[in-house]
Amino acid sequence: MRAPWIAAVVYLALLSLGALAALGRPLSASRVPTAVVNSQRDLTRDAALGIGDRMAEAAADVDEIAQQLGETPDVSAQAYFTRLSSAPHVWSSLVLVDATNKVKLAAAGPALPAAVAGQTRPSRVTRDLIIGSPIRIRVLAPVPNTAQFLIGDVSLGFAAAKGTLALLVNGDGTVLATDGTAPGAMQSPRARIVSAAASQTAGAMVDDQNERAPVVASYAPVIEPDTLPSLHLAIAVERAVVPQATTVVSSAEQLHLALLAGVAMAAIALADGLLLYFGIVGPITRLARTCREAARGGFRTAMDIPRHSAECHRIGEIVHTSVLTLTESPQPRKRRHPIQISTPVMLGFAMSGVLLWSAATPFAVDRSAPVIVPLQVNTDEKARTSAVAQATAARLEASFDALAPMAALAATPVNMDMKGSAASSTLASVVGFAQATPSPKRSATAKPTGSAKPTGTAKPTAKASPTPAHAGTPSPSAARPSGTPGPTSKMLPDTVAEHLQSLLHAIVQTHPQFAAVYVVNAHGTRIAGAGAQPKAHFGSAPKTPTIALGADSGTKAVLYGSMPFPDGGAVIAEFDSRYLISSISRSGLGTVCLADFRRRILAATGSFTAFDPLPAGPDAALSAKSGSADSGSMLIEASTVHAGSGHGRLTLSVTSVRSTDTLDLPGTELRHRAQLLGMLGVTGAVLLGGWIWLMLLMPLRLVAAEARRFAAGDHDTPILARRQDEIGAIARSLDLLRQAMTEGRQRLTQADTARPSAWDETWIMPVLREPKPDDTDHMRQRR
Repeated sequence: MRAPWIAAVVYLALLSLGALAALGRPLSASRVPTAVVNSQRDLTRDAALGIGDRMAEAAADVDEIAQQLGETPDVSAQAYFTRLSSAPHVWSSLVLVDATNKVKLAAAGPALPAAVAGQTRPSRVTRDLIIGSPIRIRVLAPVPNTAQFLIGDVSLGFAAAKGTLALLVNGDGTVLATDGTAPGAMQSPRARIVSAAASQTAGAMVDDQNERAPVVASYAPVIEPDTLPSLHLAIAVERAVVPQATTVVSSAEQLHLALLAGVAMAAIALADGLLLYFGIVGPITRLARTCREAARGGFRTAMDIPRHSAECHRIGEIVHTSVLTLTESPQPRKRRHPIQISTPVMLGFAMSGVLLWSAATPFAVDRSAPVIVPLQVNTDEKARTSAVAQATAARLEASFDALAPMAALAATPVNMDMKGSAASSTLASVVGFAQATPSPKRSATAKPTGSAKPTGTAKPTAKASPTPAHAGTPSPSAARPSGTPGPTSKMLPDTVAEHLQSLLHAIVQTHPQFAAVYVVNAHGTRIAGAGAQPKAHFGSAPKTPTIALGADSGTKAVLYGSMPFPDGGAVIAEFDSRYLISSISRSGLGTVCLADFRRRILAATGSFTAFDPLPAGPDAALSAKSGSADSGSMLIEASTVHAGSGHGRLTLSVTSVRSTDTLDLPGTELRHRAQLLGMLGVTGAVLLGGWIWLMLLMPLRLVAAEARRFAAGDHDTPILARRQDEIGAIARSLDLLRQAMTEGRQRLTQADTARPSAWDETWIMPVLREPKPDDTDHMRQRR
């Protein structure tokens, strides 16, 4: 029975020693806090991620143009390139080469070297890195069903931030390019940094031997798509760091906090030990001793009954009353009972001290040791938030630019065999022709035609055009997903419908950021589509290229891009919400929210509800301009960007919210130690309190309930002893008293039927009463 009490005292004593050790241990003495190193490493990782996205967008853009050229072999390539040049695009130069004759068929942008025409046609999309100023990526993409291939040049976008030196390294450890200025003389050989970057891992190293400004070097690999051969590139960044104090607590103050917490817990351990012993364990032990003596027949008028424990005092009074009844002794006068406290209340008092200490210790440390966020961390946090905003806008614009080839191709003359129109026309003019024939109304029970999962080997249906589709291109019925309205013979000629459906399906396949891509006529009616069920609704087709919101309310924010056709209609692509979340997701940046100009959340890396307002606080004025705020325990950064151009520009804001407790600083280290002590205190109080309740209080309260039932006159129900300790001894003693009173009453009833009622029948209980001096002579005279 004493095990829980001993365990509680030992645990609290150990917690007191742990407080002395944890809060008194010296903090990190490094001149460069770990938070600064981690911040630069994350910043370098973001830069490498941006270059990887740039390379992926370049490959996807050039490959899409090549696929569309293969889908429409009769299009005029030069006219198509001319229209592409006037639309937004990622590439800077574009050349179409005939691999058979090694000649250029069409070109756009600055002229590329003549040697590019002599390259071999690749079997899939490949890339080369062109070292120069600026560094460029050269993408080669084959045109399907032809002997042609496309060459595109895209700027890599490699640049160093102010005050840093950036190095571009390949997998062999060769430095391909550098940008920026060296922050200082690196004591460690730069070859270590280059070698670490070439290993395709992310990390950082610190050289703090420079007395004025230590140098931090970080490196990260460029993440490239798995579908393309990797160039094994990496970025290494060097920056000088200005040492800055990150906490205002001194060693003496830290020792004072440790002593205060340790002594307070030691006092609580002593007080709880005394309270648990004299309030619970001691009264139970005294009561068990008294009950054993009463069960052995050692009856006395005065019994040792615990006075201040409510349950033990109640059981002792019942035992005393039962003894007086058996011995036929006069009942004592009722005395005024002293103050009695229930055992659960005593346990609550004992554990409340531990809980109070667990809450007060982290609070005292927070008040005495505030965290100072280094200037470099604030700067990097702002730079990362701004970079995320710019990268999100760039990704939206790059995805939006993917619609430009479709619009340019729709405006380019194509030789088509279709009924009701000229042999040489444009897709846009045919879409405009479809405006005159509105779409027939669909019945409520009509089922969508076609398979929900497109396949590249599906055969055309009976209503499809007799012209076969290109190899690897699905038919309109197979490419149309379930629930997506597709073109009908009454709206578009079969050949045009097949071309539109194939092109839209190719866009969805090559651009997973689009949830749905479809074409609408001037009245806003969908006449062809691919992907998921569209969520945006239009009264008329958009007239200008734009990126906009499809609705101002709902469970999901619908962000779409539209590219109009010259002759009416437009191609519209709705962005996948998962793509928006992945665009703003960054490791170590906290919770990042993408909001519109009204400060309504469109996407977030944490849990969110669409169109909910951003939390009010220090970022209340960030919807109009960029800014930052440090609200005590939160580090908030925000940046506003514009996606699109001209009248179709969409204003977006990216806000990052990060707790300062996540920063690896000496001040937060002391906070974490105090929070750990608080958690240990709460855990110990809950576990020890539960153990004492289950092992002592609950059994004692059950015995007290049975004793009250026995005192109320229920002498037939046995009082079971479920334990072998003091509480079990109390239960057994009560059951012996119950048996004695029951047996005496039964024998008395039997004696009344055989002898006169005036006889004294108490002789039948020789064990349960104390013999009187003249009792023996009296019995002999009666017999």
